[in-house]
Amino acid sequence: MNSSNSPTHRLTNTRRWIIVELLFLASMINYFDRATISFALPLISKDLNLGPEAKGVLLSAFFWSYALMQIPLGTCADRFNLRWLYAGALMLWSIAQGLTGFAGSLAVLIFFRILLGIGEAIYLVGGTKVVSLFFPMSERGFPCGLFDFGTRSGLVLAGLILPWMLEHFGWRRTFAFVGFAALLWLVPWLCLYPKNLRRGQVSILAGGRVIPALAANGVLVGGWIADRLIRAGCDPTRTRKGIISVSFLTGLFLIPAAHAGSAEMTLALIMGGCLVGLSTANQLVILQSCAPPEQVGLWVGIYNFVGNLAGILAPIATGFLIKITGSYTPAFVVAAVMIAAGQLSYWFIVGKLKATD
Repeated sequence: MNSSNSPTHRLTNTRRWIIVELLFLASMINYFDRATISFALPLISKDLNLGPEAKGVLLSAFFWSYALMQIPLGTCADRFNLRWLYAGALMLWSIAQGLTGFAGSLAVLIFFRILLGIGEAIYLVGGTKVVSLFFPMSERGFPCGLFDFGTRSGLVLAGLILPWMLEHFGWRRTFAFVGFAALLWLVPWLCLYPKNLRRGQVSILAGGRVIPALAANGVLVGGWIADRLIRAGCDPTRTRKGIISVSFLTGLFLIPAAHAGSAEMTLALIMGGCLVGLSTANQLVILQSCAPPEQVGLWVGIYNFVGNLAGILAPIATGFLIKITGSYTPAFVVAAVMIAAGQLSYWFIVGKLKATD
């Protein structure tokens, strides 16, 4: 579509950052919702008399649809206005989450988990697409890190809040409240996101800039550092690939963690390995740089689809290694080596990045 024949949406800098913060909240809700089943499973299995096999199927049902919907929703993110697509997806997953509290059988639970996976599949492809529309390439690291940081925040909040809710209200009321309350997110989203937006129609006006207090997290810091260095004149390709390399190499901390002599040292080494999160935002920006602008959603969908396949296979491989060796150490070593080696693909497969849109 020729942007010169279309009206231009004039956004203040503050407004586009508020939209990114709404994406952060949506990502936080996303992971909070998907984690609820893990905390509630003992209560659910007791009420519905679920055995180990049934519980395993229930936990995996979410990923059936979540993985399979990455590419279709990525394509939709490229073709349709995210104002309505993201709102519809969040409405679907919130209603599915809320109705889970009324399920009376394993089949119904699985059905709602599948619906949850369909809706939640929008979070990464949709969020990345929004950032590509509102920010030039040199400024995308921090907003990508910010909206994706919501996933970590959601898991932390789930661990702090859900046990208390389940104890005081039971699993049915907890699901209903968590799911339906999230629908309030739709109000600011529909009020702030531009209507009928197409690529090339966004004009940013002067305005305040958000630098959120959450920037201490590695996911945010990695993108922020890269953006600052690139705006200062550093080469975008070397900067983003370099940060990814350093962060991937921290995964090697997992090897000594398997042999540490104390719980404190093990924890410290695992925390060091978590610095791999510095790479997340820059991976998304590199993906945007390589993808044609009109196919960012599709490329991110493929990226996340493959990532979720690895998430399905990794527990199986880990269990196999533990069975044949009788130790967790080989699993730690294999995971660390694969992470460290993964950064080589960015240098030998990915070419030079675009400096600007």
